[in-house]
Amino acid sequence: NLGPLVGDEVVMAYFHPKKVGLTMYPTKSLFDFQRVKNLQPAARITISFTITENSILLATPGGDLVRAPGDYVLTFENGAGEILSKDLTIHGEQVVVEPFPGKVSSEIFV
Repeated sequence: NLGPLVGDEVVMAYFHPKKVGLTMYPTKSLFDFQRVKNLQPAARITISFTITENSILLATPGGDLVRAPGDYVLTFENGAGEILSKDLTIHGEQVVVEPFPGKVSSEIFV
């Protein structure tokens, strides 16, 4: 906290797909955040994020959530516009983690 007052801060964790094997994907997706409360003036705090296999999922055009191999950038951003970034490459095959639910029949049974 560089200011003279006690403050709160929210640090947001995003992933940015750069080169993945899907035709459509978001430019940036929030996968976690942490709120730091009552940060005293001139105080510093270290926070950490756990990134699991399922932290970085993308939706296919059919609605399946997949773990897609490719190049990503992880960014950690605060409300003051400060950004820390790290490149990430996921290797292997695309894996469907959560299939899109099947279509519900519109038939009415009497």
